[in-house]
Amino acid sequence: GNGPLLEVLAARRPPFARIVGVDACAPEIERARARLGDRVELLACAAQDFEVEPASIDAVLSHHAFYLFVPVEPVIERIARALRPGGTFAFMTLGAQPNALFAETMALFGPLTKRDNPSFGGWGDPRVWTREGLGALLVGSGRFRDLRFDSVDLAVEEAPAKLCDRLMRFFYSVDLQRPETREELCRAWTALFERHARADRVRFTFPSMIVRATAASPR
Repeated sequence: GNGPLLEVLAARRPPFARIVGVDACAPEIERARARLGDRVELLACAAQDFEVEPASIDAVLSHHAFYLFVPVEPVIERIARALRPGGTFAFMTLGAQPNALFAETMALFGPLTKRDNPSFGGWGDPRVWTREGLGALLVGSGRFRDLRFDSVDLAVEEAPAKLCDRLMRFFYSVDLQRPETREELCRAWTALFERHARADRVRFTFPSMIVRATAASPR
């Protein structure tokens, strides 16, 4: 993306020796460059094509991106190749157990996307959405071991209309909807959040999960 996570990493003390950011969208890379200058290396390429020296990276991080890649196996291979043995691959993804408000929000969202795009079956490889599938992809490939899942609920609390705007910009599937459908979704979401609001603010929790795996030694 445009570099906010890289900015946090670059400000760490003591500093990391090397930080590399990768994104397939060249304009996003340019925004990251404007934000960070020469404090990090930036690569404008697809995840399955990024090149660094083999076994030269201690950790690879992905924030709500790993589940988008199709096919996902070449991405896993590149990550494993970049990591030193014992290095960490960690990524943030949506959790498997949604809370009631999140479930209601998705129940309004999904059918509208399907109505405009009947052939859309979801993002990425279906295996990335289950613990069993991730185990088969990461550990089953022989490239990783010690798979770990940690639930981390991320909450925001704000006015219903502002929350609606935030979610409209967060979920990629909104872009698959026609403009009039997006307006319909925004009205439905805002009404839902107003019903759950207290003192004109609603607390919304993203059921999130951090997945970690350790790079295995080469066979």
